Amino acid sequence: MAHNPFSNVSQAAHSWSSGDFSAIIRDKRDDEIGKLGNDLNTMAEQLENLLDRRQEISVLEERNRLARDLHDSVKQQALLPPLSLRLQKRALGQIRSGLLTIWSRLKS
Repeated sequence: MAHNPFSNVSQAAHSWSSGDFSAIIRDKRDDEIGKLGNDLNTMAEQLENLLDRRQEISVLEERNRLARDLHDSVKQQALLPPLSLRLQKRALGQIRSGLLTIWSRLKS
């Protein structure tokens, strides 16, 4: 029974399509099929590296997003006390003004 030279290529390609890049085409031939196997192995390795880098970038982007959200939240919290204090002063001023108006009416 003759050995099918594309059997290893097919098995490796099937593994790669499932995300398993540990599969390697093992063909020691010194012809076009052997070169194709080597080239496909190189391509699979580069694809795995690219996917790893993409995952690292996604993690970094998520960390940056969380850092921005945290920064914005802290910034808002830092701005609330002065804003709240201004509103309280304004409200106290209005209450004082209202009390003075009432007091002046009571006096007259």
